[in-house]
Amino acid sequence: RKKLRESDMPWYGKETTFEGKRLPESCVKSSEMLRTYGRDLNQVKRWISTAISAPPGFPSSEWDNLVRGRAANLDVIFSSLYQVLPVTEKRGKIGEKEISLGYTEPAKKVETYGDWVIAWHALVKAMDFLFPHRHEELLQYGDFIQGEFSSRRPEAHGRVLCFDQAVRQTVGGGTSTLLTNYKDFAKHRTAILHSEGLFVDIEESRAKGKRPQQTGPDSCNRFNSELGCPNGASSCRYKHVCRRCGSGRHGITSCEIKR
Repeated sequence: RKKLRESDMPWYGKETTFEGKRLPESCVKSSEMLRTYGRDLNQVKRWISTAISAPPGFPSSEWDNLVRGRAANLDVIFSSLYQVLPVTEKRGKIGEKEISLGYTEPAKKVETYGDWVIAWHALVKAMDFLFPHRHEELLQYGDFIQGEFSSRRPEAHGRVLCFDQAVRQTVGGGTSTLLTNYKDFAKHRTAILHSEGLFVDIEESRAKGKRPQQTGPDSCNRFNSELGCPNGASSCRYKHVCRRCGSGRHGITSCEIKR
């Protein structure tokens, strides 16, 4: 059986054309590392699972996405921080061959600014582990998205979540563009964030006219009190988010949104 080569692919000639263009050094480095990981993905994931310096508790499905150059699912990451049972892979068989049928749905989803910050910080740790050269890019992008959140009413935060997802899906493994090449995402900004965009009603229709609230036992009572919580967000068993607007930057006593 003839060994498959990259030069057999129909896009191979176009690749040489793109190589003539000056890509950011980070993109070139990411491409090289993804090719290295791709030589034996299963072995790479086994090494990750036993690496002492790897961030603990990061879901296996998202390690798989990252080493394949795919965007991570923040819902799965966020859910893994608060559930006892891990997200499991569904397996099936066709004859004697076992195949993957995907993963179970995450128990929790990123729905607020505070949720996004928690999930993003966990993702940055994993990305730093696999792609340390992208550290500054991730910090700058995190600041950029937090700026998008803080400059909008909480009712519009759902659109920021969609914008972030669209950007990260476009960038993927960072082999052709960076998260900080904001001009590359102009169409996403127009469609999702602008008042005349295609998705202008996405959050309004989701909330059905109601202001998003973070209530119930998941939010920390002490964080929402005047004294505050003595525990950090990572060590407290409850979420440090405002009960009124869902922000992770303040409790309800400091919230500027009035009922």
